[in-house]
Amino acid sequence: ESPQPQGPGEALLVSLVRFLQPHIVVEVGTLYAQTTVCLAAALPPGGIVYTLELRPTDSMWEVIRFWGLEDRIKVVVGNSVQTIQTLPDGIGLAYVDGDHLYPSIKADGDLLWPKMAPGGIMAFDDLTGTSPAVRRGPAFYVSERFSGALVLPAHRGLALVQKPLQRLHMDDGSEREWPLRTLP
Repeated sequence: ESPQPQGPGEALLVSLVRFLQPHIVVEVGTLYAQTTVCLAAALPPGGIVYTLELRPTDSMWEVIRFWGLEDRIKVVVGNSVQTIQTLPDGIGLAYVDGDHLYPSIKADGDLLWPKMAPGGIMAFDDLTGTSPAVRRGPAFYVSERFSGALVLPAHRGLALVQKPLQRLHMDDGSEREWPLRTLP
């Protein structure tokens, strides 16, 4: 048996892991590790979830141990501004759900973007959260930084942004430049 997503937002993230088959997933903000274990269970062989948490809780560690996913989850303790810099490049999926204040969201997004693999997806949670203070940070950052973001009403609003592919491999064997603009 494996952990089951709790709600449509989590289910969508798990589906993205199954579809993209990334070897590196990053989660900013672990809380109780429910999303963490769902993402880890969906990884391809050899994949790892780096989950960044300022203050890990005993219940978070218990959830990871309960599902036996310690070999697929690396808990990185500390402030995300410092810990993101220690992560490897080639991130296939990044889920930003830590501190929801604008400066924190901006720092997390700006530091993660260069580490994303071509075609990788960055997801931001709580764009339509119940509190204006919670939703303001993610909503403002996504709208000013990623004009083509897909914002879904799942959970409390989930925005998805895909890093452009460098080159498309066509059916005839040729390669073409991806036509989307690349963000700095």
